[in-house]
Amino acid sequence: MDYQGKLNNKSIANKHCYIAILFILTLLSLPQTVLSQQEERLAVVSKYEGDVKVEHESVSKTVKQIGNRIRNSAVYEEDSVKTMHSSTANLVFNDNTSLDIDEDTALTISSREMSEEERTEGGFIRQVSGKQSAIVRSINIKAGKFLADITPSKSVLTRFETPTGVASVRGTKFAFTYVGGVTSIDLSQGLIDFSSSGGDVSFVVEPGDFINVSTPELGHTSIDVMAGRLNIETATGASMSIEEGGSLEVEVNDETGEMTVTGVVGVVTMTNDDGTTIDVEAGTSLGIQDTA
Repeated sequence: MDYQGKLNNKSIANKHCYIAILFILTLLSLPQTVLSQQEERLAVVSKYEGDVKVEHESVSKTVKQIGNRIRNSAVYEEDSVKTMHSSTANLVFNDNTSLDIDEDTALTISSREMSEEERTEGGFIRQVSGKQSAIVRSINIKAGKFLADITPSKSVLTRFETPTGVASVRGTKFAFTYVGGVTSIDLSQGLIDFSSSGGDVSFVVEPGDFINVSTPELGHTSIDVMAGRLNIETATGASMSIEEGGSLEVEVNDETGEMTVTGVVGVVTMTNDDGTTIDVEAGTSLGIQDTA
């Protein structure tokens, strides 16, 4: 090969190298908003009224109707949806689960794979879809209320989280409110498993139940049954029932682990190990919680 040919080959190689470097630099310089389009969309605001915002990576954008399209409506991992005063939104997930969100509501959405510990444990999590679920979809409610229509799924467990506790659901329709430190659940269809923050008490909400739960401070739990009847399990192993119109308050001594009833309204009963039933009163000891 002559000298001129070598120069031409070198020139072509340099040109290809330059193009490759330019392509890489272009990718690195793309705005984060463009790269984020490759993320999996978890939900979308399908309808709205008033002032609704979606926050993505700490940047809050107002949902806007432009022609037949709704801009800034996509919701990705760890995004937040906020409705302002006199504003509402309909949020639809990939599995057609939907939330009709009322005014003054703020919630954050995330998802993760179910842990091995969750896969192997018994109880409601395994019952939630008839077999082990693979994905946990978490909706963290800062404040507000909504109507939920959860699509039955064999692969997704939906959890609603508030400072009061966690509600795990399967194919379910219910009204959910978290305002002033009180979680309210009004269930019309399906089942909801609720565990208070700290895991002191847990129960299954059934159709027709309407309950209020609050945890004014760690180790203190208050439950009001506005409609229906609630069967409660405590971390100490005690089983209790609250009739409609009744309420129960319990607290756990952070030093001894003893759980004690601090307040009762209406009919609240406890079933002993021998199957006998007694009325629960303020001061009733519910046993010592295992802190190991």
